[in-house]
Amino acid sequence: MTAVDHAKPVSARRPRGGWRWTAAGTVALPVLWTVLALVVGSFGMRPVWVAAHVVVLGVAVCVGLGHRWAFAAVAVLGAVVLAGSVVDPGMLAALGWVFGSLYLAIGLALLVASRPRRP
Repeated sequence: MTAVDHAKPVSARRPRGGWRWTAAGTVALPVLWTVLALVVGSFGMRPVWVAAHVVVLGVAVCVGLGHRWAFAAVAVLGAVVLAGSVVDPGMLAALGWVFGSLYLAIGLALLVASRPRRP
């Protein structure tokens, strides 16, 4: 880091590897909870939900690797989860609001903080 990097506020810095992997872990957290519920036997899943969880886990890994499109995908996923919990409120609607807003905030923050790669 140079002296200029120390003068910038944290929000203006590019996301570094540690923060990206922290964001990736946060994105993957509901998937890990679902896997634990499946192991215990308290939850059953259909093939469509298994595919959705695999996609979310793949996006989380891509966020950790720093792919810019994955940042946008997390923001879109957050908006979809928020809209889904508003349209179809169920027993876990509050959890949908929490993770939807968290995904939206993480995706937008990483997208704004990252710079497009130049050829």
